[in-house]
Amino acid sequence: MYDHIYIYIYIYIYIYIYIYIYIYMPICLNI
Repeated sequence: MYDHIYIYIYIYIYIYIYIYIYIYMPICLNI
């Protein structure tokens, strides 16, 4: 029953990493 929560956590982490990279990339390119 708790498998769904793990999947949601995985998706949340994936989105967080994606946003982090998207925000970090322009900063790295500017420097």
